[in-house]
Amino acid sequence: ITAEPVAAASLGQVYRARLRDNGEEVAVKVQRPFVLETVSLDLYLVRKAGLFLRNFPEITNRLDVVSLLDEFAGNFYQELDYNLECLNGLRIAEDMKKLPKVLIPKNYPEYTARRVHVAQWISGEKLSQSKADDVSSLVNLGVITYLTQLLDTGFFHADPHPGNMLRTEDGRLVILDFGLMTKITDDQKYGMIEAIAHLIHRDYSEIGNDFVNLDFIPRGVDTAPIVPALARVFEAALAGGGAKSINFQELAADLAEITFKFPFKIPPYF
Repeated sequence: ITAEPVAAASLGQVYRARLRDNGEEVAVKVQRPFVLETVSLDLYLVRKAGLFLRNFPEITNRLDVVSLLDEFAGNFYQELDYNLECLNGLRIAEDMKKLPKVLIPKNYPEYTARRVHVAQWISGEKLSQSKADDVSSLVNLGVITYLTQLLDTGFFHADPHPGNMLRTEDGRLVILDFGLMTKITDDQKYGMIEAIAHLIHRDYSEIGNDFVNLDFIPRGVDTAPIVPALARVFEAALAGGGAKSINFQELAADLAEITFKFPFKIPPYF
């Protein structure tokens, strides 16, 4: 094992090592000291603040800090358990077998503990920094990969930042770090599929109901006044030219304006 870390993880440090029994190269992630204690105190203090904010319905009607924090904290404590991350990696590797150009590192549960995780070492470069000719196709593959998780398997890698995606020398897409995962229910999957279908067909009158079904708008709210605003925003975004023609900054600003004008809320699962 290397004397010094070769990479930093969000909650730990990564060392490069070789297994004695078979000589395979592995990445050994070791959790930083006192992470559990430090984060627990932070979460406790933020939750106390969230409970205080419940005295102000104009805030909590849109954003229930306590519910969001409880959802986040549960996932975060799971992320601190490297045994669970190892099991997640085994499951996602099985799920992604249908996509042969996606490479999930082999996990070693026999060498893993709560604060030490051992997985296959894979050499590659960050996809976001690669100059290879096939980057655009790998980006498309990444979209397919995450849509497969989101809408098919229901087991979603919820930490897809650039540091967790590599390109191997032979042109495969590597996805790393399965500490933060989300399970998507069938109702949520069907709700997202319906929303995508309505968006593609510009059936904006139904998109308001889709937001209700996905818990972004409380049940009982009349969505009719929201439809013209949604239609205006999405018509501009879908005006032609594909994704390259979309000004995502303007789209995000327009959607943010709608969420403030109308009774949108962020569901805890999101």
